[in-house]
Amino acid sequence: LEARGSSHTWTITLNPTLKGPFSKFRIVGTGNNSSGNSQLCLSGFEVYGQMTTPAYTPLSFNIFDASDDLELSADGENWVKSVGGEPVKKAKAAAKSGEKKTKIARRSFPDDARPTVVQSTKGRVLACKAVQSFSKGKHYFAFKILRLKPAEKVKKTSMTKKKAKTEVTVGIVPKDFNAAAARNTIGSQGGWGYSNIGQKLHGGKTMAYGGPFKTGDVIGIELDLDFKSIHFYRNNVSQGVAFTDVEGCSAYIPAVSLHMQGVQVQILGEMQQPKTRDPENWPWFTKVILTGRLMQSFVDRERHMLPWEFLKQVNVTMAAQGIGSAERTWPKGLKEEDVDEKAKLPKVEVRALTEYIVQDRERYASITKKNIKSKSVRVGYLHLLHDARQFSLQADAQLVACVDRICDKKNLSANIAKFPAKTFEPGPHLMHYKLIEDCKTSDLQVRLLILQILNLKISNMLPMLNFSVKPGMSPLTDSVRALRTLIFWSTKNKLWMSALQDTQASGHSRMGNVQINRFRSNRLKSQGKCDVRGTRTCFGQLFRKLNKMDVALFRAGKGMRVWKTEFAGEGGIDAGGLYRELIFVMCQELQSPQLPLFILCPNGREQIGQNRHKWVPNPSAVEPLHLSMYEFLGKLMGLAIRTTSLLSLDLPSIVWKPLIGAEIEESDVVAIDRLSFKLIENMQTMEPKTFSFAADSPLGLDLDNKLRVVGIMPGSQAEKNGLKRRMKIIEVAGVKVDSKASLGEQLARCKKAAEKRFSLTVSGRVTPEQFDMAFSQTKFVIVGSDQKERELIPGGKEVTLTWSNRKEFCTKIVDYRKKEFQQQCAAIRRGLACVVPYPLLSIFAWEELEIQVCGRSQMNVDLLQKMTRYQGCTANDTHIQFFWQIMRERFDEMERAKFLKFVWGRARLPVRAADFQTHFTINVLPTAGSPDSYMPIGHTCFFSIDMPKYTNLAMMHKRLLYAITHCEAIDADYGPENIQVADEGDSDDDDDL
Repeated sequence: LEARGSSHTWTITLNPTLKGPFSKFRIVGTGNNSSGNSQLCLSGFEVYGQMTTPAYTPLSFNIFDASDDLELSADGENWVKSVGGEPVKKAKAAAKSGEKKTKIARRSFPDDARPTVVQSTKGRVLACKAVQSFSKGKHYFAFKILRLKPAEKVKKTSMTKKKAKTEVTVGIVPKDFNAAAARNTIGSQGGWGYSNIGQKLHGGKTMAYGGPFKTGDVIGIELDLDFKSIHFYRNNVSQGVAFTDVEGCSAYIPAVSLHMQGVQVQILGEMQQPKTRDPENWPWFTKVILTGRLMQSFVDRERHMLPWEFLKQVNVTMAAQGIGSAERTWPKGLKEEDVDEKAKLPKVEVRALTEYIVQDRERYASITKKNIKSKSVRVGYLHLLHDARQFSLQADAQLVACVDRICDKKNLSANIAKFPAKTFEPGPHLMHYKLIEDCKTSDLQVRLLILQILNLKISNMLPMLNFSVKPGMSPLTDSVRALRTLIFWSTKNKLWMSALQDTQASGHSRMGNVQINRFRSNRLKSQGKCDVRGTRTCFGQLFRKLNKMDVALFRAGKGMRVWKTEFAGEGGIDAGGLYRELIFVMCQELQSPQLPLFILCPNGREQIGQNRHKWVPNPSAVEPLHLSMYEFLGKLMGLAIRTTSLLSLDLPSIVWKPLIGAEIEESDVVAIDRLSFKLIENMQTMEPKTFSFAADSPLGLDLDNKLRVVGIMPGSQAEKNGLKRRMKIIEVAGVKVDSKASLGEQLARCKKAAEKRFSLTVSGRVTPEQFDMAFSQTKFVIVGSDQKERELIPGGKEVTLTWSNRKEFCTKIVDYRKKEFQQQCAAIRRGLACVVPYPLLSIFAWEELEIQVCGRSQMNVDLLQKMTRYQGCTANDTHIQFFWQIMRERFDEMERAKFLKFVWGRARLPVRAADFQTHFTINVLPTAGSPDSYMPIGHTCFFSIDMPKYTNLAMMHKRLLYAITHCEAIDADYGPENIQVADEGDSDDDDDL
């Protein structure tokens, strides 16, 4: 590794211990060594996969074939000794007399039989090999070294150099290996061996391997013929993979060679691999594995439960903090007496809990009366599991956002020590988070504690993960990315600030003075021209001067200015003001027709929907010069993050998400182009639809003779499923129906069947022929955000949309919309990656990156009040005074931005009064009875609000807060009896109320 942060990855393909459960191994440099050098820097590692124990063949034989000077023991004694002296003579005499000498003891020893012993009494090499051979699978053999030759005493001199000698070699030989041949040793004439002096042998060559072994050591051989490898162990400690070329033979046999007199080896034969010793870092690695399993339970909540160890920690912490009720009742539908002690599983079906427990029965079997004596603890564990199902990933993300918001206001960290869950009192803050606003505070406190412990475990692992890997390479990294919205800002920021500090450029180097001619830029603006070549605008001039400079100069510290600004012909000394002015002017140019890089989003151009103030990259800006300008913008973004010299840019999520590696969704496209999928939505209404109905309840439909819906019973299944009038039923449970009689017969069959539900399919609005006729002029082309026509497929201008290719057409439209700005965002990302530790950005949500680059939207309330007009009221009216007091004192920046979206469809005000295209208007909303019962009505097309004359400040604040938070869901006033609807002649099609 050459530097901090550098890494190297190996693909594990041959190691028989790791193959299968592991696929990748990576080391990552984490710091310089004690000498300050990075060539041998400290490193951390990752292994991708799950640790499992390989399965081995059980003991199957203990038969060995010896050379002439080795003899197998007699039955019942199970030892082998060399033949020498008198025994040899008796053997020769027996041979002359015609008696057949037995060299192979062909008998199967029982599992508890004593092992065979091989002993050498001759001064030459003796070999012994097993009889049974193997051609596939994984096998483990072991040999115990009973005796090695004692070291000879040598008189030491200055010229004496002691050299270790090979006494024993264990290993694998081919099936045709001749053990009786003289000088035939493992690894010389054939086979793969491991010797007592710490060498591996094959093909007559030796190489240092593992460590030397001695008397009493047990040497294990792992033969994996599926992956053609041999792996040796010494006293259950892996010596690493020795050979990866075990091939070329029909079968293989374990063997041992004895090289010297007096050497004795005990043959343990084939057996199950012994349990290896845990490495020194096993406790730490176990925590990593548990954290990975914990994160997986949050990512895939339908398949994985919260780990048992995590539940115990949460339960203990809950008791310490005094939150949650220890005497909670059993979850609804699950009774204590229904817990089967023998099966250790609930017998009743509780969909929110029981199915969840069944999926992981072994880990959660201990939640029983037998294993946990305390009823309150048992109930508490079950409730933690039950409650976990009630919070979705999105709900958890909203809780984290709420906590981050509170902690930001109080300048606190969201960890357990600084912000105990029992102190969490969200109050009115919950109104901004729809998924959790109806939850009890006590339930939210418990859930917050769970998220805090999750963050604690993730924070301990974050510095060891490599976020530069692509998705799918590291399960741990993938899980952290998937849970980025559940990680508190304080958890991320600690690692992020450390990374920024570590990668900051040394010294205080600057790029020098930069002279900018604003007169040239203003002339271009007055002429209404576009700086296509980037030479006349302030942005273009700065790009030309700084883009090719050393990018390390952009890696400045917080609060630093990397250049000094001079405005040609204007005078002034840059003490920070001119620097900030230049940045502001460049942002204004980027979001204007002066540069070809950004265009107003379609919603802004058409003045419909939300985010009308947002700008998107120009899909036509694909020239190398333009892509270089996007890269330069990325460098400025990185500079803004490092120095907090923020950029006043209004970019949508479809731009920010690619910068953090997040997937773009259809909602991101609709957020900038409300009409982008209108054609697809219209086409989908023409498709047949299938609904699910309960078999034991009536449909609630009134049908004509052609099975068309002419009436729907209120509260019926049909109404809940969303069936509409004029829909025609064509199938029930997959069977076609064409009359009321066939429909009745099929419904009767469904009721008699064991299935509790059945499907009902209705036809589309048009036939295939009518569809082809309606879209006969529609081709495979699309009009992009830049209002230029592009082909969806090669030759798309000549391909007509038909019923048969409609699905391909829809897929191509969605793909194009998601990838429309791909080139431009990739260029911005390249520039950003030059300045900040880019891989770590993948732990942030896109909103968090936007805040780091642009800061929070700050509304100039004084400017808004200056640009306000009143109809039916005056600025001195009491309710108008209430309104401005709320805007200044009660609303925070997020609520002010929501108010602006409510009345104008955008989140930021223009900077200057001259940039307002229309005034903000406050109208009086006529009311019948008390005005406190009415809600305000916003008109985004007209930048106006209809405001009732509320009687007090608190009521106005309550109604406004509710309106700006639920504007997308409200279509009437506060109560059904007080409905107030906009006039039918109001052309504001996207009124929020």
